[in-house]
Amino acid sequence: MKKVSLCIFIPILNEENNLPLLVEKLVSLSVSASKIVLVIDPSKDRSLEVGKELERRFANVTVFYRESRPKGRGNAGKDAWIYCLDLKPDFILEMDADHSHDPKHIPEFLAAQKKHNADVVIGSRYTTGGREVRGFTRKLISWFAEKYLKVVLGVTFLTDPSSGYRLFTRESVEQFDPQSLTSSDHRITTEILFRVRRKRIVEIPIEFHDRKFGTTKLKWTVLVKSLVSPLIWRFRQRTD
Repeated sequence: MKKVSLCIFIPILNEENNLPLLVEKLVSLSVSASKIVLVIDPSKDRSLEVGKELERRFANVTVFYRESRPKGRGNAGKDAWIYCLDLKPDFILEMDADHSHDPKHIPEFLAAQKKHNADVVIGSRYTTGGREVRGFTRKLISWFAEKYLKVVLGVTFLTDPSSGYRLFTRESVEQFDPQSLTSSDHRITTEILFRVRRKRIVEIPIEFHDRKFGTTKLKWTVLVKSLVSPLIWRFRQRTD
């Protein structure tokens, strides 16, 4: 079996219109020995069929269909981390399927990791050179969430702690232990950051765009939980 240097996973739910262009962009990157894992939950559209078509077209694309697995973005992410770890890559990168994360930044993630010998590289909208292309209300919500999470998670050195566009070394993933993650929804992003906050983390500037097709899956209830959960994690840490 050919050695996998970089495993890229993409959680997918109702993204049939976004998948073809995204995968074509990923495949066209000059990143050697990469594996692209499409982590597809049962969808109302043709996400699975489109994913399988892409798997047939491209040798480094694999469909991981979560047909009978627990639902939720966090559960999908947990399964994806475990799946990618089994491939024993040097690095694992997570990104969204809706074109908010541009694949053009992936070589920059790898270059930053090498330059700084980083455990984690985070794509930031807010560091120098970063850019967020969204409406005012979404920007305001993001601004408040970032300020809050920086303090509560103890990562005041970061500019974009809620970013879901991130590169990890295999060793850092093994150490945060995806098998033990507890978040079933979008909170998995901050739960992982809380676990790796003392690792060597660097940020790179990225352009962040609103989704190309479809509607967001982030609900207000999940947003509120995402603000409360870090407080619980900090409290548990102090009482352990």
